[in-house]
Amino acid sequence: MKLFVDTNVLIPFFWKKSATRNLLSNLGLKLFAPEYALREINKHESDILRKAGLSRKEFAELRKDLCTQFFFVFEEEYKRNLGQALKAPPDPDDADFFAVAMLLELPIWSNDEELKAQKQMAVYSTSDLLELPEFLDALFS
Repeated sequence: MKLFVDTNVLIPFFWKKSATRNLLSNLGLKLFAPEYALREINKHESDILRKAGLSRKEFAELRKDLCTQFFFVFEEEYKRNLGQALKAPPDPDDADFFAVAMLLELPIWSNDEELKAQKQMAVYSTSDLLELPEFLDALFS
């Protein structure tokens, strides 16, 4: 199964005993995100360190692990979709995510209710995915 992943799913990857990290690491899914997500993670490093109780070294190791588990799409590859994407999501900060999802024609894994409310792209929360047979097959295979 291929999914495009929003930053609000990526950030819990840094929490200790994170169910999200377990799902992201062990399902054998093909997961995609824009390089912009890495910039957002770096921008919020201090908050992540504080909330997750991580040292800078632990954060760096987890970020490296994250980078090996995802296909990060560079802006040059999706920038032609940005204009259309800026019209789609409720929040302009989601335009990069929308542009990549449109480019790759993938559903979005996000826990953002506003993003889920739009009708142009399929958006699944973690709880939605846990109800899909193909996701459950990946989880238990």
